[in-house]
Amino acid sequence: MLLLLFSGNLLMGQTLQRPRLVVGIVIDQMRYDYLEKFGRNFTDDGFRKIMNDGYSFRNTHYSYTPTYTGPGHATIYTGCTPDTHGIVLNDWYDRAEQRVIYCVEDHSTPPTGDAGSNQFCSPQYLLTHTLTDMLDEQTRGESKIISISFKDRSAILSGGHNADAAWWFDIETGNWITSSYYMKEVPEWVAQFNERRIPGDLINLSWSLLIPKTMYANQRADDNEFEEPFPGEKGTAFPHTLNGYTELRYKNLKYSPFGNSLTTLFALQAIQHEQLGSDTIPDLLAISYAATDEVGHKFGIESLEVEDIYLRLDREIGVLLKQLDQMVGVGNYSVFITSDHGASPTPSYEISEGREGGYFDPVKLQAELKKICKSKFGDALLIDTILDQQVYLNQIHIDKKHVKVGKLESTIVNAIRSREGVLDVFTKDEILTSSVDTGVISYVRKGFYQDRSGDIVYVLKPVWLERKKTGTTHGSHYDYDTHVPLLFYGKGVPSGYSDEYFPIVDITPTVCDLCNIPIPEKSVGRARTFDLRGR
Repeated sequence: MLLLLFSGNLLMGQTLQRPRLVVGIVIDQMRYDYLEKFGRNFTDDGFRKIMNDGYSFRNTHYSYTPTYTGPGHATIYTGCTPDTHGIVLNDWYDRAEQRVIYCVEDHSTPPTGDAGSNQFCSPQYLLTHTLTDMLDEQTRGESKIISISFKDRSAILSGGHNADAAWWFDIETGNWITSSYYMKEVPEWVAQFNERRIPGDLINLSWSLLIPKTMYANQRADDNEFEEPFPGEKGTAFPHTLNGYTELRYKNLKYSPFGNSLTTLFALQAIQHEQLGSDTIPDLLAISYAATDEVGHKFGIESLEVEDIYLRLDREIGVLLKQLDQMVGVGNYSVFITSDHGASPTPSYEISEGREGGYFDPVKLQAELKKICKSKFGDALLIDTILDQQVYLNQIHIDKKHVKVGKLESTIVNAIRSREGVLDVFTKDEILTSSVDTGVISYVRKGFYQDRSGDIVYVLKPVWLERKKTGTTHGSHYDYDTHVPLLFYGKGVPSGYSDEYFPIVDITPTVCDLCNIPIPEKSVGRARTFDLRGR
């Protein structure tokens, strides 16, 4: 068996030089099957180039649930699962403060740059070191680390604790901003970029199909009841007008391919002005393309919109690679591409086609459970809230009413389990004491952090969602949510592929080995080899 060994960075007895720049690309809500399904309309310069000239791990999966954006980015860059890094959800309920906590909120760190409201963010809730932190530590701060995304949580959780900056797009002002946690003043090049008001030009564009409609793999009717129209539009058919939403002028950019284009343009400016990859000390640029997620949520995986945004993203990747060749140099950089989670089929569409699926209403569930608690235990407030299939109990009211926790949990579990669409229900004690490494509970355990997760967790059946009956979402342990692409390309990467199981936690150790730095201390992954038999 012929292997290229990352461990020790040896190749035919010679020292393998580190890449000058590592570019980590996370494509929000990208299912693995999109590479195959949409691939016939990809160009030779984008995804196809990376798959042909790089290495594909074709059996890459998340091993936990819930599968959301915050946990996904944190897992990719820490090499451990939410039970260790602590980012269990995008938002969780804090029992002490009796409110919902956003995974990157930090009211002590105002934004840096001209920003709208609610932009106080930092990585304070991320409990472990990241790949980016290790690179900064090992180079004694000489590496430049920049992360970029339309979403603040994606940028911050990729950049980690020691990034030079984590940039995200403010839909209120149309500016790229960061947190004062990272820097106190906006660099001149960012200020100049914002002054160009490019978002104002993009929001006035019309989104039309890139190629003739007959060439798309998705052939569902363009105007249909399974998709959500843009504000101001009567239907869901192309072309789409983005500037019909007047409350927040730039909001619809995140629902269009132009949001990805703006992300690429800003990333290229960062490479140029921060001189990323200009010397032998490795730098890291983390890019998260977020518009794919927003379009998926609005239109669903079967839509022309989802396919079109991936065809356009393929061209974006091609532009990025060509610019990297020119700005950093062929053979001087390495790229990895993956996703933070996949996406479910749209239940209403599946039902219309005679397949299984459904919708689960957590608001009705919470009302019913409170009613049961009032009837059986004399206090409806024994339940604080239900959030993302997590039931949070109120210990103060439990103690006040002298309620036996076991009896309360049993009552709630039985009530939830009896509802249509529920696959299974687990209590906190069942999750924490389980030693099973297979099945649903193993996914739940790896996504569970006691201080932030609920006291009871329920899991829905396949293609059952908690949302309105248009578009789609994600969060489950099913393959459509856990199976994502993983492509490596560039310096130190041979041409090939592997169909062996690849847990997402192995990305960080593999990239650390490529850069010849230690892995984060709490990483549970391992550096992987490239099996040249793939070609």
